[in-house]
Amino acid sequence: MTYFTDDDDSVHENDIDALATSGITLGCNPPTNDEYCPDDPVSRDEMGSFFARFLEFRPQVYGSSPPY
Repeated sequence: MTYFTDDDDSVHENDIDALATSGITLGCNPPTNDEYCPDDPVSRDEMGSFFARFLEFRPQVYGSSPPY
């Protein structure tokens, strides 16, 4: 399945599609998200989102009192 319109013929297309299949990358042009923007730099917050999705990160919710 092809997820993005701007990675056609890229040597990395299969890897990019694998990232999309697993939900790690969502695209770069909301709301359609049909582009990957392979020539754009990745910001720290975007990379953080990639890692969080890869690790299936779920933030911890704590009550109003400390746990100790």
